[in-house]
Amino acid sequence: MQRTAHFIMQGKGGCFKSGTSSLVAQYLTTMASALIQCFDTDPVNRTFSRITSLGVQGVELLNNHQQIATREFDTLIGRILDHSGHTVTDTGASVFVPLKSYLVQSDALGLLVDEGIRPIIHVPLLGGLDFVETANGLQDILEDLPAADIVAWCNPYHGPVEHEGRGIEQSQLYLQNRHRFAGIVHMMELDPHTFGQDYAEMRSDGLTYAEAVQHSAYSPVARRRLARVWAYYCNALDGLDIGQKAAVAA
Repeated sequence: MQRTAHFIMQGKGGCFKSGTSSLVAQYLTTMASALIQCFDTDPVNRTFSRITSLGVQGVELLNNHQQIATREFDTLIGRILDHSGHTVTDTGASVFVPLKSYLVQSDALGLLVDEGIRPIIHVPLLGGLDFVETANGLQDILEDLPAADIVAWCNPYHGPVEHEGRGIEQSQLYLQNRHRFAGIVHMMELDPHTFGQDYAEMRSDGLTYAEAVQHSAYSPVARRRLARVWAYYCNALDGLDIGQKAAVAA
């Protein structure tokens, strides 16, 4: 089994980084014989850590002056190197610039590659007015971190994920770097009053999709909706070049 190190990175806040981390981690746990370790480096909101069954480890990055201590990234990379399976690392918007600079200056991704670990960076993209800003974040990652493969996550919550009528697949950014992409995930457009509320309750309860669809406190219809969402993302992730296919819980 090839080990993989998944990083969820984007400089824009509120673009579903922790949700993406959760989906990737939950998907990887469905693989046969997969060993997963999750890390949460967000110094402000430890949303990823709320999912109890994933056993997310916090990585403390703030020094006594409440500033990012970049040397603490050594601890994170060390934990990734020590783990014998897959890892998933959630990052906050405030971590984006210092982490990217650290990875460049320390050649940490090159070290992972040398140790037989494949780095994959998942980059959320927002629609509407935020598309250009998040696309710029993706461009920075492509230019500065050539050792990593890329997965783009298109989040339509604020509108279509496109610029001047062109989605990411039609952009020069993608066409010129197609060989770097392990895939693109087009996220579901969900009714905030049904699916959205289901997700909010599941997140508040610290549950995975597999746990929620079996949870007796949720209504049968809510469990059915959550099962549909989970099946959608398992199918989407099956289509990526990141590992084996998942087994979807009924």
